[in-house]
Amino acid sequence: MLPSLQAPPDAPEFVGLGTAWMQRLVRLVHLADTLRTVAVHHRDRAGLDSHPRHPYGSSLATVPVAVDDARDAAHDLELLWARRSETADVDAWESTRIPSALRTHIEALEQVVSGFGDLTADVVHASTAAG
Repeated sequence: MLPSLQAPPDAPEFVGLGTAWMQRLVRLVHLADTLRTVAVHHRDRAGLDSHPRHPYGSSLATVPVAVDDARDAAHDLELLWARRSETADVDAWESTRIPSALRTHIEALEQVVSGFGDLTADVVHASTAAG
């Protein structure tokens, strides 16, 4: 799970693409969906439920909630993206449709997800060392 949480956006790489805002946003939504699925699937396992006595489980449940704020924007932008001209310049398209506030929000969400990745690594390391 950790490499997915902290990996940069993957393929395809676009020539001249600056920061891949669309790809980064959609990746966050997909990660949130995966984390939510993991939380639901393992909800009965000790420590993975969202409860004050289970900080890791609470973190697991909280990350998707944080990303949910950007879910509608991702959906709307994907609809616009699907209607774009195939010859449209990606950088120009993103610069006119993804406002700076959303870019800042994407960066903040990436920090939240990365921090959760660090926490996951620490939990795995601690459980491996203890077991």
